[in-house]
Amino acid sequence: MKERNDWKLLARIGFYTTAAGVAAILLAGPDSGASAATGGPASPAFTDVSGHWAEEQIRTAVKAGFVNGFEDGTFGPDEPVTREQFLGMAVRALQGPQASAASASDSWFAPVYQAAVDQAWYKDDYTGGWDLPITRGEIAGTLVRVTEQPLTDKLLQEAVTAAFPAPSQAENPDIQTVMAGPDFTGDWRLLYTDPKQVMADLEQALVRVKQRKPPELLTPTEECARDENMCGYAISLEQGSIDKVLKMLKKAIDPINKLQQARTSSSGRMVYEAASRGLLTGTGTGELSLEAPATRAQAVTFVNRVLAFNAGQRFTTDKYTVGAAEIMWHRTNMLTMLPRYFGKAEEEFRDDLLVAEADQGNARCETEKFIVIDLDNPDDPNRSFIPEDARWTVSDDRNERDIQDSAYAVIAMNRLTIRQMPEGFAHIWGCSIQMTPVKDQTGELQGAGKLDQMAYLRRNITYKPNGEFLDLSYAQEGINKYGEIRTVAESDGGAKLVGSLREFDTRYVTGFLIPKGDLSPDDFNGRPANITLYFTGLTDYGQGANYVYRSYVGPSIHQ
Repeated sequence: MKERNDWKLLARIGFYTTAAGVAAILLAGPDSGASAATGGPASPAFTDVSGHWAEEQIRTAVKAGFVNGFEDGTFGPDEPVTREQFLGMAVRALQGPQASAASASDSWFAPVYQAAVDQAWYKDDYTGGWDLPITRGEIAGTLVRVTEQPLTDKLLQEAVTAAFPAPSQAENPDIQTVMAGPDFTGDWRLLYTDPKQVMADLEQALVRVKQRKPPELLTPTEECARDENMCGYAISLEQGSIDKVLKMLKKAIDPINKLQQARTSSSGRMVYEAASRGLLTGTGTGELSLEAPATRAQAVTFVNRVLAFNAGQRFTTDKYTVGAAEIMWHRTNMLTMLPRYFGKAEEEFRDDLLVAEADQGNARCETEKFIVIDLDNPDDPNRSFIPEDARWTVSDDRNERDIQDSAYAVIAMNRLTIRQMPEGFAHIWGCSIQMTPVKDQTGELQGAGKLDQMAYLRRNITYKPNGEFLDLSYAQEGINKYGEIRTVAESDGGAKLVGSLREFDTRYVTGFLIPKGDLSPDDFNGRPANITLYFTGLTDYGQGANYVYRSYVGPSIHQ
């Protein structure tokens, strides 16, 4: 990595003599060049960016003034960028507040860091030294944080507008009572631009109205002056109206606040958010390369996308990149791949419940991944988990079917570990995920001679940790066709003993096939059709099924 001489930089733009001027230089940092002094120079002719994939992104970034090249006339697009350099780019691009009192003895990074912390753009997301190269995975967290508030503000505005349509406010008696009373002292006009402030003002109004006693008047009416009970009634009426309006506003705002907290709750979730917003792009089909150091070209591209996103632009995303990020977050890509069935949930997928243990830890089963695969796409990065000779069956017949076109495979990749087979056990059922069956209710698929309902994987597929398949026979390593772990194996000559299997550790796949089309569960008597996922644990030990997810079918989503 090329080194810069900070003091040469200061000498070159040394006409700053005030404390504020020094602060501006320090905030700009050693990677900014003269752009701090000039407010953004014309894009220079770097000697190493012509024809580079990020040439336009680099020129845009330099013109915006949040990055510059090196003194030798190069930009170094493929060189790594450090953590402090990237955060400096982001803060400068977003015009974070500068330290008001900086001195030449301060590090250039000190005001950058403080601005990032003050704006919640950084929350201990990197571990180790600030001069280390930043990885793509670390950048993902920053990309989410710097776009979170603008996105939340937009969602809040939409939610409040839906809850309080402008034309109906004049007709709402509770709103009119609140506005007429003396206890709400806020500005109701901020409802759509700053609903959190209006909610805080309503909460204060509720406190004040509860403290008032007759004959402290709601309004100086003659009725209230003559009758103290009338004053009490008026105060009670105002309190009830404030309470109702406050509950309406909280009902609109609270889910957005909860979502905002969830979106930054873990590094895996932030990688998913960065990918789903189109800020973090893949390096190949379903590849994220999160451990790879980010280059300077990638860094300016990320920051440019942040600025565009905050300005309202939305990006086309690759579903396999987003799906890979989703698997990192909560073991599944179902939200990305099958939103018709899984995209309208009120609660998050409970991947923490996908583990079952029994017999003091001697038996353990876990669903490691729950993956949706588009069988029409040979380039689906998870397609290799379903071998070509896999067989499927539907519930109303036992005829096996080959993999068909126009379908999604939804598979659970499970691991079963038996440290000691209990005495007297002839078999142990492994764990799996079950789903509400769906079917084409129109009859169109059946009329076309196609599979019209959900089918099930006939044979459990055993695989090694590296993804390589083992023999698909019904009795591979004690797994039979019904998902049991047996002490006997089936053969053409009948059952034969394969040993006590005192210890057992295997991975296997269970799953189902969903034809493409507008499928839904059986009639729910006019109610919204919901899809439920259950995790079935070690039933031989008395364990039942745990609900892990529920979503409503999205009728406007056609898959």
